[in-house]
Amino acid sequence: MKSITDLAYEILVEDKLITHTAKRGVLNISAYAESILAEVEKRAKKPVPKGTLIVALSRIISQITNTYGKDPFPAKFKVESYSVSTDLTGITYNKTDLVMTDISNINHSYIENTKLYFSMCIGEHEVTFTCSEKIRPLLLQTISQQPIIMSDNVAVISVNFVGSGKDVVFAISEIFNALSLKNVEAINVQSTPTELTIILGEDMVERAIQTINLFKTIKKQKLQSHFSNKLTK
Repeated sequence: MKSITDLAYEILVEDKLITHTAKRGVLNISAYAESILAEVEKRAKKPVPKGTLIVALSRIISQITNTYGKDPFPAKFKVESYSVSTDLTGITYNKTDLVMTDISNINHSYIENTKLYFSMCIGEHEVTFTCSEKIRPLLLQTISQQPIIMSDNVAVISVNFVGSGKDVVFAISEIFNALSLKNVEAINVQSTPTELTIILGEDMVERAIQTINLFKTIKKQKLQSHFSNKLTK
């Protein structure tokens, strides 16, 4: 009969993302142990304490590092926290003089007082708003030009990192690589020196959060007051 360590190793190497994050030293072992516990118990045909699985995974990762050597560009970041906003809408306009003029007439005081999510991204050819569905009527009324894209059931995940400079660049690269391997499709992306904002469909949120949780975190996730109830059950 295979040991818990053998079973955990089989499951780990089946997943390219997990193998990659383990080698990079950024795998959240506790979160990963939680995610594969049921499968380990199924293959072992008996209950397995989570603590036992964590110890086994720690040994496996140590062995992987000793076998393949340390990554020459080790990741030096941690996910400090992340927040999720749902029940949003996305609206995109062509960037015309008329649209830019209308934008200056948006009632920002009203938006700030509502405490609802609102962001605006001005590109070279397009202007995109991501906001609470309650703000959409205000935008459609203020901007006289017809939008070229309107998306419902949009969500935003904001990820905060500990680190700076190239460490944050590595962090963004790692997160995107992980989301890609898990087939999470992003609608839009915005970043600052310490924060990554991912705009995506609500149907992608659960998978994206499960992926982000695989990285080492310092704080538990922050949930916005408008976080969808269906995701907190």
